[in-house]
Formats: sequence, structure tokens, C-alpha cells
Amino acid sequence: MENKSEALRSREQLILDTVALKQTDRVPFVPQIGSFYALGYGLSIQQPMDDIRVLLPVMDKYVEDYDPDMVYAPSFYPSAALEKAGYSNARWPGSYHNLPENTPYQFIDHEYMDEDQYEEYLRDPSGFLFRQVIPKKYTAFQGLSMLSAPVMCGQAIYRIAALGLPPVKAALQNMIAAGEALAENLKGVAELNAHVNELGYPLIGDSVMVTPFDDFADNVRGLISTIIDMKSDPELLNEILLRWGDATIPAGIALAKRSGAKFVFIPLHCGADNFMSLDDYNKHYWPHLKRLMMALIDADLIPVPLCEGRYTSRLETLTDIPAGKAIYLFEDVDLKKAKEVFGGHTCFGGGMKTQLLMKGSSEQEVERATKEALEICAPGGGFIMTNSLSMDNIEHTYFKAWQKATRSYGQYR
Repeated sequence: MENKSEALRSREQLILDTVALKQTDRVPFVPQIGSFYALGYGLSIQQPMDDIRVLLPVMDKYVEDYDPDMVYAPSFYPSAALEKAGYSNARWPGSYHNLPENTPYQFIDHEYMDEDQYEEYLRDPSGFLFRQVIPKKYTAFQGLSMLSAPVMCGQAIYRIAALGLPPVKAALQNMIAAGEALAENLKGVAELNAHVNELGYPLIGDSVMVTPFDDFADNVRGLISTIIDMKSDPELLNEILLRWGDATIPAGIALAKRSGAKFVFIPLHCGADNFMSLDDYNKHYWPHLKRLMMALIDADLIPVPLCEGRYTSRLETLTDIPAGKAIYLFEDVDLKKAKEVFGGHTCFGGGMKTQLLMKGSSEQEVERATKEALEICAPGGGFIMTNSLSMDNIEHTYFKAWQKATRSYGQYR
């Protein structure tokens, strides 16, 4: 490749042609990277959470080492913002939770809304979230529970007197502090992403959206409770998910457009085979995911759902979108079945179990698994070589063997 700007366009075009199911010269190599950006390059997980800019030299070394066709945008939640907001939905390394510096960021399933609050939520969604959910989810914002928009809209100036209450003042001050911490982090994120592009590599994961089912389950009702509600209160749950999508889908698309993203990453947390039956998936999960994907496609963006967990039983359902418009990435799927269902219709990615890149594996095992996956999935195009789980503590030797095998066996002759 002659220069880095041409290299960026060439790599991006390879992905676009693969999505469009065109015959290319080779299978794209797109590793999913998590904490490996830190652990694989002499940093702790806590360091990029404290300052994302420590990864700038790491990106130079990473693309030199592995020359991927797309780079997963580094994702490390900023510890300063988490702490200033009193974020209760996760634990992370550092003194705030008294956890070691290499403790993986860990999501915690929380119920911020009770079963008997569905009707209250539907009467006033925004008001409910501000009074009931946000003060619990972000403990530094508890004073918001004392505010009422209808009261504050009254004619008398005294209607906004609650703004002077100490808990409300504290909440507003903490919100500003958390926002400032996020603004500083996002400057660093923008620098990092721009640097990757300047090196000649397109990004994936720099624009992220969440399907309404997962967003509501993860952040409001709790995953376990939402799965139960799916059986006990399906109509109310569906109504909430429709309204959730009304607000979040246009906002997410607008943000993706402003950032200049072409690909929108959609991690699917709740739709795996072991979480719900195919019938429940088709009734309660897929309609909202399809709505999101179709909105992205209509906006000339490429949805990239990451199907977490076992997903083989859902393959036919996933083809209920226009051909050549999306990328499905799989953690655990029958590759032969996926090729049979998706061939000629939708691009998909997978092929390498991340466990094979960890200690205890071998270069021979990695090469064999890569070759077998490519023999099944590469013919006819529309396949991206990637790994099952985001990489954290894996071995450079096996990663390099995987990259070498993909380049060797992934050529179209």
C-alpha cells in the first residue's frame, strides 16, 4: 500500500465489499480486542481507565504486530467519571472499590425498577427515569428524586425552589463534575481514534448502539427480572421497549452520523439460546433488534451485531433483513449451518475461539482451527475472520500464529 490514507481506503473498501458479498482477494482479519490493549503491552487495566491516552503508543505497536483490516476501538470506561457519578451498575479496578489494578470491569445486574412500576413508567417515562432510576443507578445524583417537571413548570417562581435544596444542589454539582470528567476522556478517545485512522486503519466499535431489550434489561429492570417479565407481562414489556426505541434509536443514529461512523456495533447480551426459547426470541427480542437494524440500514449505516452466547437456532430469523447490508459476529455458532443460512445473503464473522489464544494452547492448534474455519466459511466471500470473545489475557505467540494462518489460508485464488 502506497501511503496510509490509501491504506485506510483500501482496508475500508475490503470490508465494504465483503459486506456487499462481493468476491475480494482475501478474507478480512478483524480481531476483537478488550483489555489486551493494556495487558498485552505492559499496562494495567486501571491505567487506560485513568487516562485513555496511555494507549496512543500501544496502537502503533498493535497495528505493526498484527496488521488487522479493522481495529477495534479501545474501550475502557473512565474511572474518574464512574466515581464522580457514583455508578452502581459495575465494579472496576482501583481504590473506589478496593480492587486490584487488573480486575476486569464487571457489570452487575441491578433492579432499578420494580415489577409493579410498569404502569407508572408508561404514564411518564422521562419523569420516572429521572426520579426513580437515575438516582439509584448513579448514587451521586440522588437529589434528582426531589425534582418534578410539572411542578417546576408552574407560573410562580417558587415552583423551582427545590433547586436550592442541599441534596438537589449536590446532585447538580456532581452531574457537572461527572460530565467534565467524561468530556476530558472523550477528547482522549477522539485523539486515539484519529491516530488509528492516521495509521491507515478503519475502526469498528467507535460507534455503539444497544437494542431496546438489552438496554432496558441491563440498565433499568435487570436482566433476570426482564426475562421473567417477558413471560408474566409480555404486553407491558413490549410497550416499554417500543417507547424505548422511539427515544434511543433516532438519538443513536444522529450520534453515529455526527461522528462520521460507517459501522455501528451492537453487542447482544440477552438473546442467546440459553436465555430464551426461539419462540420468545422471535416474539419479544427480534422485532426490536430488527427495528434498530432497519433504521440503521435506512440511514446508510452498517449494523454489526455481536451475537453473544450460543446462537445457532436464531440464524434463519437473523436473515429477515435486506441482503448485503449487515455483519453478524458470533461467539458460539455452528459454522457450517451459518454458512448454509447466510451464504449469498449476509456477511458474518467468527471462526476462532479466543480460548485457543490463551496459555495452554499451541501454534499448531491455532493454525488447524483457522484453516478449518476458512475451509467452511471463506468460499464465495461474505466472511470475516474474528474471534469469539473479546481478547484480554492472551498470548502474542498464538495471536501471531492466527494472523499468519488467516493470511495464508484466507486468500482467494
